Amino acid sequence: MLQFCALFALWSTAAQTFNLDGHTSHVAVTRDAVYVSTEQSLYQLHLDLSVVRRVSLRGLRFNTEPRFVRVSDEAAWNSTFTVNVLLPFVSNNTMDVSTVLHAESIFLGPVRSRSASKKLVSSSSTPMTNRVGQSSPYSRAPTTFGRRAHSLAVGYIDGFQVDSFIYLFSNVQTSSGNSVRLLWLNAKHESGQVKSNTLKSLRGVTLSTGDPPDSRGKLLASSVITGTKPLWWSGVFSVDGSPENTELLLFDVSPDLSVSVDSDPHFTVQNSTFTEPKLVRPLRTLLKQSHMSSVLALTHRTHWLFFIGTTDGQIIKLVVDKNYQSTCPKVLYRANDDREVFPKLHVDEVDHKHIYVAFANQIMRIPVSKCSTYTTLHDCWSAQDPQCVWCNPTQRCTFESDCQNSSWVSISEDFQQEKMISFKSEINTSGQITVIVELHMSVGPNSPDNFACQFSQDCKPSPPPSYPQCTCVLSNILPARGAECVLQLDVVGAAAVVPGQKRVIKCK
Repeated sequence: MLQFCALFALWSTAAQTFNLDGHTSHVAVTRDAVYVSTEQSLYQLHLDLSVVRRVSLRGLRFNTEPRFVRVSDEAAWNSTFTVNVLLPFVSNNTMDVSTVLHAESIFLGPVRSRSASKKLVSSSSTPMTNRVGQSSPYSRAPTTFGRRAHSLAVGYIDGFQVDSFIYLFSNVQTSSGNSVRLLWLNAKHESGQVKSNTLKSLRGVTLSTGDPPDSRGKLLASSVITGTKPLWWSGVFSVDGSPENTELLLFDVSPDLSVSVDSDPHFTVQNSTFTEPKLVRPLRTLLKQSHMSSVLALTHRTHWLFFIGTTDGQIIKLVVDKNYQSTCPKVLYRANDDREVFPKLHVDEVDHKHIYVAFANQIMRIPVSKCSTYTTLHDCWSAQDPQCVWCNPTQRCTFESDCQNSSWVSISEDFQQEKMISFKSEINTSGQITVIVELHMSVGPNSPDNFACQFSQDCKPSPPPSYPQCTCVLSNILPARGAECVLQLDVVGAAAVVPGQKRVIKCK
């Protein structure tokens, strides 16, 4: 089915903002707070972006011992504590960014450039060179890994862990161009040398942009779709290396155990032989849109929600159904100037009603939907937003969590149907007409028990209504050659009343 879309603008002034004292380095969100680092400061904010505290990253470094002491903004200082990875460790639902709980000195020396690679010697007996990432393989950011050739430039993009597998995504610049690489590491080992065996389990593939099959492109942003099996992952790719030609692609990134261990031509632990990595093509192109720079993927019942940032300051929402069909993208927010959206977007982990968007020196809290702008059941359903439901007790379009008694209706599980109610009529050889009515909505837990249909025509004894269908066997047998009857239908229950649905039944 062809779908012609334009970007619908839904943004308003509802977004909350907080201005920073410098350029954003890292953002992390927990159930209780938002943490932001800049070149000079580390912030702890409430979820509504009001300030809890700010601490300076300026301080004094003592050469006699590996110790760094923060100082005030007015005090003399000789060093700046740079945050390379911001990963909140929350204990007892509290975190105080003004207190240093543990300090450890680790030598890091870039081989080529600061952003391309780092050198780190692990605590295992297996040395690794040109590793990029953190020193711990068990956090959301990636573990360290090695690079086979010193002439390669590696740009780390994203990493996460699902169950025992660690997933690492990077751009590798080779003599033949850029390659988007996916690496798997298995962190589940029974023996004592967990880190060493994890590194030795390295497998890798190359991700293609799909057309032509060997197209490599460049990965700009990444987001895993959690809770899916197989494991789905979305990536924003620059198809030709320019920001004007970007696509949102869908991949199955489940670990391929058929790939040989430690045989990758770009990354290795100790093996001296390698094989050409397998090329993995995307399963679907979800969106073609210029200037995309970031993506956040969420699941909501049977739908996938994609929030996409752009280099010109837009936040776009895209909804995809279980058949991988999408609605037209909608603009949730547009900046007054062309400010690039930070590569990582974050969701409010408590209510999932807001996302956190970082710009160069500002962070914003933006609503994920504008449900309250739809004033009728039809408008609420037509918005095709699974996060919006029509609440029967209040007769309003709202978030599901705001509807009492879970008595609501929302869009159906797929986007194939263009109407809330569809009719189908069947006629047998004796001229008997059976009308089947189907409601194309999702309903709350308390809605199907009340589902019923009221027909204007008399029905013979018919199967009882069972959501989402009602059946009416008309009591009158119409002439075989043709006649028409008008069927008036009221659907009651299902958290709403859908009145006045008229249908002309033609007998052929």
